[in-house]
Amino acid sequence: MKYLRRKTLIRLLNGIPGFKEPKIDLEQYPTPPELASLVLWKASFENSDIPGKFVMDLGCGTCRLSVGAALLGARRVVGVDIDLEVLRHAYSYIKAKGYDSVIDLVCAEVGLLPLAKKADVVIQNPPFGVHRRGADVKFLKAAMELANVIYSFHKEVTLNYLLSYVKIKGWVVEVLWSGAIGIPAFLPSHKERYHKVRVVALRLSKVNT
Repeated sequence: MKYLRRKTLIRLLNGIPGFKEPKIDLEQYPTPPELASLVLWKASFENSDIPGKFVMDLGCGTCRLSVGAALLGARRVVGVDIDLEVLRHAYSYIKAKGYDSVIDLVCAEVGLLPLAKKADVVIQNPPFGVHRRGADVKFLKAAMELANVIYSFHKEVTLNYLLSYVKIKGWVVEVLWSGAIGIPAFLPSHKERYHKVRVVALRLSKVNT
């Protein structure tokens, strides 16, 4: 297992360039490095879900989660996003840092990605469904088709619904973290530079896997 101090991981993730012109309809905002590192750390050292594994990052955006998985010893990482321009910027950084030996990027819509082999784990920070109703569930549904273990971030107010949804699908859920994160203001109505949103980080696993 590849060891990396969490403080070092936070610093490296914090150095990844953010969105130049975030798109409101895609709900593009970076995963806070402290939260990303916490969940990646738990996935690696508490559950052994990343070292040596094939990891997919759905809605990868700037690839903070993809890079984190690579740094923690993933065998292969595939980042998927619908925004080609964002992927180009992300790939420039990945290639410059030498992460391209582990990370591949694919421009595709979630749910329309044919794979010859399932991934070991999906780790994702999907849209919360604020501007695209149901986008969060769409990402979860796609992730369930791609792997038997999922790490996913969601608005805390949707937790009860998500728990019911995944239980019906035959999955179990562990809440890894809950708290407030600061999201950059998108709309003119947002008076502060950042506004706080209550978020939960979940680990989902398929029953009898």
